[in-house]
Amino acid sequence: MKWIAQINETIARRVTLAFGSMGMTYLFLIWSLLPLLYPPSQNLVFYTSSGVIQLVALPLLMVGQVVLGRVAEQRAQSDHETLMAEFTEIKSMHEEQAKELKELRFIHRDLYERHNQMVAHLEQLLDTQEAQDTPEES
Repeated sequence: MKWIAQINETIARRVTLAFGSMGMTYLFLIWSLLPLLYPPSQNLVFYTSSGVIQLVALPLLMVGQVVLGRVAEQRAQSDHETLMAEFTEIKSMHEEQAKELKELRFIHRDLYERHNQMVAHLEQLLDTQEAQDTPEES
């Protein structure tokens, strides 16, 4: 029974796509103009357009729309799952980068403090050196 449902869905999908094409639009346009070229065909055109097309094609198009909508919803669900997985990965990468940034700020502060200590030490050494280099006045 499952294969029958698959065949029905395939037919409904293909007919829906065919009815939604420009080729079908042109075919219906030519069909509607047929009584102008051949007046005795007017009854056949009226019968097929009001009877056959509406009674057969409209329910078939509705089924086709349901099938296409289901396929679109499955695709949307798959896209959603993929995007959520990527979002989770990006979020974890962001958290990792935030930790690294915090560590870099700590290292930067430490280097800045050491730099200031070294500058102060060098200034002290230079002051001491200058004091030794200047002759004492007696």
